[in-house]
This record gives sequence, structure tokens and C-alpha cells, in this order.
Amino acid sequence: MRSCLSLHASNIILTPDVERTSVIARAFDTNSTLGPLVKSVELRCQAAPFIYPLSVHVVGRLSNVQKAIFAALNKHQPFDTSFIRLFVAPCQSLKMMTLAFIGFPNLSDLVRILWSFPSLESLMLQHCSWGDSPTDALPDASLHPGHTSKLTGLTLWLYHAARPPLSLAPFGTNLTKLDIDPLHSFASTVDYKGLAALEKLVIFTLRLTKSDIAVAPQALSHIRSTSLRWLGIAHRVEEQSPEATVRQLETLNPKLADVLERPTFWDLKGLRWAVHCRVLPAYVAQQKWKRAVTPFVPVMEDRKLLSVVIEGLASLERLASLDFVSQALSLSITHRVEDQTVEETVRPLDALNPNLQELLARPAFWDLRSVSW
Repeated sequence: MRSCLSLHASNIILTPDVERTSVIARAFDTNSTLGPLVKSVELRCQAAPFIYPLSVHVVGRLSNVQKAIFAALNKHQPFDTSFIRLFVAPCQSLKMMTLAFIGFPNLSDLVRILWSFPSLESLMLQHCSWGDSPTDALPDASLHPGHTSKLTGLTLWLYHAARPPLSLAPFGTNLTKLDIDPLHSFASTVDYKGLAALEKLVIFTLRLTKSDIAVAPQALSHIRSTSLRWLGIAHRVEEQSPEATVRQLETLNPKLADVLERPTFWDLKGLRWAVHCRVLPAYVAQQKWKRAVTPFVPVMEDRKLLSVVIEGLASLERLASLDFVSQALSLSITHRVEDQTVEETVRPLDALNPNLQELLARPAFWDLRSVSW
């Protein structure tokens, strides 16, 4: 692995550039007071050949890291996770961790890393993969005291069609916020039966693509938490028409309306239904989408808890709607690597703001999607 490490206040970022990595590594090696100042670590690396960007004793000085991001540049290829394990001993106070595009040898390897950080409060898995062996045994829980005891936030944006489907059990039962995106017709990626054990769940978001919306009522039927207050359903319809979507909603079994009338959902404060089109429709078309969706969740509409929003997948649709963009002299944007090149993302900004003097654009290895209420 060739990597680059740059230090910004309390943040370390490692990306491919071996020379800069060496410079910063030497700085940490010669000044022992730097390590405890670091609060955030971000590592992006190639799967092979793998070379540790930091020596063991330098990593050992990072004793106050609160947030860590580990992302592979080569999607789903076998990844040497031993470097991540170097952070276990010094980073027992780690609270937030993102693992993106990493190909784990097996599920137990992923779980072992998760369980090694007892202070972890928030975990994001984005497009990771692991071995498909159905006999892959989980680690011995007795060897990881306190594992997942503080984990309350979990985001699963998956791409890997796991066999068998990923159980929610390794993530504990204290989750209050859960966001699942099985992505592109891999609805079997997650075993939704595990939702029944999450008795403290407050916010649940489920993101489904086209016909995968069939998973929604089945998944929601497993929820038992009486603490549930906010529910989000994001339906990625892309170029699909409202009529085709209505046909999908009509065939749901059980019916969404019946599921949402159960006692579990009596104390809900809001249901946010987002329709994600490839291109943001005009106003009239957006209203058509809202009229199409609303009849399938009548109890939420009657209780005035339903919010139906229509969103375009093209990121610049939202960017162009912000007044400050047309006035800014300096702008930094991050684009999704799955969607388009940096050049394709940036080109429309020339017409949007001819006075723009500085533009920093970089590819994103993880999305910052979220549901806001």
C-alpha cells in the first residue's frame, strides 16, 4: 500500500502518497506529545501490496482517537485488516468508526474488529464484503468484555449479497438508531428478524430500490420497540414511473397500512417517505408522486405524521438551489464515485457561478446520506 498522511489540527488523513506519509510519521516519531492530540484518523488504502503507513509504536501513541475511518481504494478485494487491529489497544476510547469498501476474509474477522472497541457508539459499514461460508463462526464473546454495550447507532449500506444474510445480533441490542440500505436488488443481504431484539430502537430508516420495496412491510413486521418514534422509508425508483411504483405497492404482502396500524407504531412522531428519482421531477410531477404514495399509508396521513418528499439522485440539483453557491468565491465539494467523474460534477458549476476563484473537488469513498426530521 502506498499512502499519504496529512495532519490538520487533531485529524490525520492517510491517502496514496508515500513521501508525505514518511514526513508526518517522522514528526510523530520525534515528538511524543503529538499523538495524544489526534482525535480523528482517516485511512484510505489499496488492498495490495499492503505496507503499514505508520509503525506500531507511532500508532500506539494515538491514545485519544474518538473517530476513525478505514476505507479501501480497491472495492471488495481481500484486505489486510491487521493494520486496523493496531488501533485496538491504544484506541479503547474510540466512539465512531466507518469501514468502507473493505473485503474482509470472513464475517468473524469483521465482528472481531467491531467487538475490540468497547467504547464504540456509532458504526457505519459501507459497501463492505466478507466470505460467504455459512459455517463461519462468530468470535467468542467472553474474550471481548463489554462489546457493543455502548453501540447505539448503526448504518449498514451494503453491496455484498451475503450468504446467509447478515444477522443483526453481532451489533448488540442497545441500538437506538438504525439505517439499512441493502442496495440494488440484494434484499436478502440482511436478516430482518433481528429487529425484534432491538427494544430501544427510536429511529429506523430503510432504503430500498425499485421492486425491493416488497421487503418494507416484512421488515417492519419484526419491529417490537415501543420506543420507536421516527420511521424513514427511502424508495430509490430511479427512472421508474409513478404507475409502476403503484403496482409494486399494491402487491405488498402484508399491506403497509395493516403493519403501521400495529401497537408498535402508535407512538410514532413521524414517517418520512422519500422517493428518489434519477432526475428531480418538475413540481407537477412531484405532486403526482405524492398522490401515488399517500394512499398506501392512510393511518400516517390521518394522524398527520406523513411527510412525502421527492428527491433527485443528482447531487447538483440540491447544490444549485443554495443561494450561497452563486455568490461564493471558494467552494469545496465531494462527489460520489459511483455516479460520475469529478469533471462531470464540476462542469455545471462554471455556468452557475462564473466568479468562482477556487474549487476543491474530490471523490467520496462514503456517502453522508442521512434522514433529517
